[in-house]
Amino acid sequence: MQEQYLEEFINLCDTIEEKIALQHELTKTAKDRFGEALIDIEREGKKIQVKQKILWEEIWQLGQNSDAGKVLKEKYPDIFAIEDELVKLKMDRTKLSMEHFGFLLDEQMSPASLVKLIRGIVKLELKK
Repeated sequence: MQEQYLEEFINLCDTIEEKIALQHELTKTAKDRFGEALIDIEREGKKIQVKQKILWEEIWQLGQNSDAGKVLKEKYPDIFAIEDELVKLKMDRTKLSMEHFGFLLDEQMSPASLVKLIRGIVKLELKK
C-alpha cells in the first residue's frame, strides 16, 4: 500500500461526503420551501396537480428514474447533477481501491478488508 494512493482515497471519500451533505441540504431546502407547492403532472393520461412533497416521497420509494424523479429533475437540476457526480466519484473510489489496495473499500467494507487496510496503514507508519 502506497501513501499517495491512501491520501487520494481519503480525499475521494472526503469529497463524496461533502457532495452528499450538499445534496441533502439542497434537497431539504427545496422540500421546506416548496413542499406544499402544487405542480402539474400527468398520471394515467390525465393532468393532475400534486404537492411537490408527494413527488419527493415517490423518489424516495421508487428512485430518481421514476416519473416523479423526471419531473423534479427538470425543476431542480442542481440537486440531481450532484447524484451524477456522486456516481462517478464512487466508481473512481472503487477503481482506486481495487487497483492499488487489492480489495474493495467502501461504506460497506467487510471486516477482513478493514483489517487489511489497518495493516497497510500500520506498515506505512512504521516505514516513516
